[in-house]
Amino acid sequence: MSQNRESHAPRLEVLDALRALAVAGVFCVHFPGLFIGDFVDTGSLGVRLFFVLSGFLITGIILRERDRIDGGGLRPLTALRTFYLRRLFRIAPAFYLALAAAWLVSLDDIRVSWPWHAAFLSNQYIIEIGRWPGSLSHLWTLALEFQFYLVWPVALFLLPRRVFPWLVGTCLVLGPLARWAAPAWGVPTDFAHLTTAGSLDFFGWGASLAWVRNSARDRVEGMETIAARLLPWLLAAAFLLAGRWPWTLPMNVVHAGAGFVMAAASAALIATCTRAAPPAWAGWLARRNLLVRLGAMSYGLYLYHNLMHWVAPRACLRLFGNSYPEQPLLYTAVLLASTLAVSAASWHFLESPLNRYSRRYTTTA
Repeated sequence: MSQNRESHAPRLEVLDALRALAVAGVFCVHFPGLFIGDFVDTGSLGVRLFFVLSGFLITGIILRERDRIDGGGLRPLTALRTFYLRRLFRIAPAFYLALAAAWLVSLDDIRVSWPWHAAFLSNQYIIEIGRWPGSLSHLWTLALEFQFYLVWPVALFLLPRRVFPWLVGTCLVLGPLARWAAPAWGVPTDFAHLTTAGSLDFFGWGASLAWVRNSARDRVEGMETIAARLLPWLLAAAFLLAGRWPWTLPMNVVHAGAGFVMAAASAALIATCTRAAPPAWAGWLARRNLLVRLGAMSYGLYLYHNLMHWVAPRACLRLFGNSYPEQPLLYTAVLLASTLAVSAASWHFLESPLNRYSRRYTTTA
């Protein structure tokens, strides 16, 4: 086969470090005994950061390929085929392995709900049943990402470039509006961000950053300077809005505004960390090898971590004679250890080899 010539940006270690921090935020909410999650919804912060990163990276890849299409060096259908194949290689094998493992041990309601999860409709399933399905709850984020991957490349590869700013602007406006209006169309306020429309601004913030980097190069430096100056204020506002407060405002208003601010803070963070002259703290993050390695495995860490709630109590009983809630910190230590072990095995023996295979045997030439 010919050498893969996909146009892509160099892998930035700082983004892997940010992924690791996002996973840590989710763990603080889903694992007992990590007390910060009792005061701040770090899970929401982490998930928004994941979504913005996805919008940024995927849009960047698509726009660089679109440059080749517009230059006559690539056909749109070839670009679409390659994009979908590589996303499938990246997402599907580990995802379906996790579903199969959950089915074998009858985790929660997997024997009933597996068709929804297998079709990447976990978010719709949760809305349908009106509750969180235990250790399968976190799959809603992967469903939303997959839905984004299905539609976004078609729009950016096939539509005229002049409509791109309008598409991004629509995402930024429609997301908060959908969360605000969710009760009017029968979606519980707490689940409004699970709808495809209700999360569009999260991906839209990342897409807007990628679009500026690709199409408004003469204004990038000034915009990045503004983002860096606003970053402390946006982060402070995001953490404040993620606090577990007794809000007096209607919750649909809180969800509409809080998600928008969290995503804007994530976009400013990414813009500041990846600018041509990043601040010293961004360089420090990029040099933390442990964070970078964990960030590279972040998909597996997120995918498998909730499933370890089946493993941990059994391991604790066998090893120590007790389990949560008697020893919550010990239970969490077992959760972390088992998650790391399974994720590392998945990365080294499944995900990484398949990623290399997909890059080698797909081409956009």
